[in-house]
Amino acid sequence: MNWQGVIPVVTTPFDADGELDLSGYAENIERLIDTGVDGIIALATAGEGPSMSRAECVDVVRTAVQTAKGRIPVAVGFGGPNERDAKDALAVYTDLGVDSALIVTPYFYPLLRSEMLDYFRRIGAATHLPLCFYNSTYANLPLTPDALEELAEDIPNFVALKEGNQLQASDVIRRLEGRVKVLTARDLYMHELLASGGDGMIAFTANVVPELVVEMYRSAQAGDMDKVRDIQRRLNPLVWMLVKRSFPGGIKAAMELRGWAAGPVRAPLTTYSPDEIEQLRGILHDLGAID
Repeated sequence: MNWQGVIPVVTTPFDADGELDLSGYAENIERLIDTGVDGIIALATAGEGPSMSRAECVDVVRTAVQTAKGRIPVAVGFGGPNERDAKDALAVYTDLGVDSALIVTPYFYPLLRSEMLDYFRRIGAATHLPLCFYNSTYANLPLTPDALEELAEDIPNFVALKEGNQLQASDVIRRLEGRVKVLTARDLYMHELLASGGDGMIAFTANVVPELVVEMYRSAQAGDMDKVRDIQRRLNPLVWMLVKRSFPGGIKAAMELRGWAAGPVRAPLTTYSPDEIEQLRGILHDLGAID
């Protein structure tokens, strides 16, 4: 997997009873492929992977791989403080045919720097898959540029980074250039990262307006950074509305407004209120996404 371009984490639709809507999930993936995304990520936070059982996760990943049919690469996002579970999941998802994995930094526990780095070293040694590490600002100990350089030297299959700390993104791009691809974790900074030489976007807004996010990346490839900046400015109201609370509730509400399968979020998350949905409707109208 090249880890370059527009690679969204795909939301997982549920029906009215909160059960998996796998046919809707497949339809959403087909739409993303038709729009021109460069890959997809199953599960992860936007896909509500932490809210699902292992059996449900397997069903979702299997559906993603079978729907993509090799037309675009499929990655799977997971991880956390349970290292044994992460390694077991790696083996299961590898057997299902994923092309790569997005591994989040362990959270909650106040890890030592050495503990954090050794975690990633052991994960890297446990699989032949190319890996993207998610430097999450929600982790107790985010990865610094020095730590990322160490991991790049020690882990041959560490090929990409989802950089959650935009304050260090430019430095990370410079120091990892030619070894590790760097992609956005925050949709507010897509223009900034691309202008700094970054490689792409793990963009949650691509679930809602994939045509605009793909246009942004293709414009950057063509060197039209004025167009990239213009699209970013247009997208920002949507970005803020989608992350205001109960992520990914806003994404699902916006997808429903576009007539796409999404359904509710799982408790303890809650769906957007009627007032919030009307705000989303206005934003999507302004973007030309709905009438």
